[in-house]
Amino acid sequence: YGIDLAKDANGRVIIDSATGNPRSTTKPVYFGSYQPKFIASFGTGFSFKGLTLSVLFDTKQGGLFYSRTKDNLEFVGTSASTVINGTRDPFVFENSSYLAYDGIYKTNTDIKTDVYTYFTSANIKPVSQDLIDASYTKLREVSLSYPLPASLLEKTKLGNVVFGVFGTNLKIWTPKANGFVDPESNAGGSGNEQGFDFLSRPTMRNLGVRLNVTF
Repeated sequence: YGIDLAKDANGRVIIDSATGNPRSTTKPVYFGSYQPKFIASFGTGFSFKGLTLSVLFDTKQGGLFYSRTKDNLEFVGTSASTVINGTRDPFVFENSSYLAYDGIYKTNTDIKTDVYTYFTSANIKPVSQDLIDASYTKLREVSLSYPLPASLLEKTKLGNVVFGVFGTNLKIWTPKANGFVDPESNAGGSGNEQGFDFLSRPTMRNLGVRLNVTF
């Protein structure tokens, strides 16, 4: 649930004719759930002459989450989403209307909204504008391993030695609207509070080496 842009009966965003700012709903609106429509994973492995390559993908599709990171990046003007129609000049809100003197909502063609005011002033941009599709697909892990030939270990007390390299969280694909944060970032940790990103640290790509020895 959250405050949304107010709309007329035709679904157009209502603009205040005096200020150019969009109006907001007076009550929270239901948008959906953080829960995805489905979760899936795909893993495979290949071996050739002892060399083994393993790859793992996983995906979550559907759901929404609130991103304070998006809100903050727009507030300070470092997000591409603050550039509208190629500039940061005042703009006519897409698919908008205003309440005319005769009490009828009319299509807005010339009342402009100030970009700076919209993204920085309190209570102008409603929280609904910071809800993001939580879908993603990740290249979760790639690993490559190779065991030393048994002939090299015959005169040692070692049973098996396997060298390997690996990488995790290597690549993420998100919807075009989410150029801000990994949907798995969550301010509430692993508890029941899910779907809230409050300036979370970026998730990390990890690279490493493995050495497994048996006796």
